[in-house]
Amino acid sequence: MSLIEDIKSFVEGRTSAKNLYEKVKSSPESESFFDGFFSKPYTNDGSLYLYIISQNYDNPATSVNLQDVMAKFLDFKGIPYSQDDSALREYELILKSSPDWLSLPEFYIEKIKNDIKGADTKQARSIVKDVIKRDFVSLGKPPKWLQSPEWQFDDNQPMIFVGQLSLDKLKHDTSQIYIFINSKNEKVHSVIQTA
Repeated sequence: MSLIEDIKSFVEGRTSAKNLYEKVKSSPESESFFDGFFSKPYTNDGSLYLYIISQNYDNPATSVNLQDVMAKFLDFKGIPYSQDDSALREYELILKSSPDWLSLPEFYIEKIKNDIKGADTKQARSIVKDVIKRDFVSLGKPPKWLQSPEWQFDDNQPMIFVGQLSLDKLKHDTSQIYIFINSKNEKVHSVIQTA
């Protein structure tokens, strides 16, 4: 299969981002193959080839972003395709089903993606909400972040949110400390945010 066929296969959802990466990396002509194509922000570091070989393919957002830029590349080359947007839909469904007090890390999104495989949209939303309710435990109310959510993890598992305290008497600005514990090993993490 030629490199352009591999790209089309990826954009159409018939092969994975990791497979495309391996093809690009092992193909001697691939570096020059992408010459002349630029698409911000993907090619800010120089070329599409550099973008492809520098990505973290364990990150679900990589697949979504790579599919976007590869579709643009096929357009640039004038090659017809039928884009499969299921990865983007899954990713967006997980993010939209998450509460405002939680910003899921990529490794956790990947875990949830495995949990919702084969489910219809309504079931998938319900599964995401159930997984979050089960895994992101608060001893009281969930955190009220002053900045972006920073839920803590230990060994890739969500820690239990113990609570938050005001640090206003110690700082000039509005500040909060957020305390998390791993109930299995009693490890404690804290986060300080200032507004």
